[in-house]
Amino acid sequence: MQAPKRGGKVAVPAKKKQEKVVNSLFEKSPKQFDIGGTLPPKKDLQRFVKWPKVFCIQRKKRIPKQCLKVPPALNQFTKTLDKNLGLQ
Repeated sequence: MQAPKRGGKVAVPAKKKQEKVVNSLFEKSPKQFDIGGTLPPKKDLQRFVKWPKVFCIQRKKRIPKQCLKVPPALNQFTKTLDKNLGLQ
């Protein structure tokens, strides 16, 4: 006796996609940024702005100051007495 055959997977026929009707009056063309074409999208020009000198000086000062800063826990040992003065 053979076991009865079970229902296997049956290939489903692929659905045909309907082709969209293209109206040639309203066909979209790619943008052309050359002379006489559309304007290119706006860029971020923040970096190229001429900043006032005050801001430039402040920024240049801030970097060395950050390097020179010492935490207070270590800075307390910079103002200690010499060994000779401590014994007197």
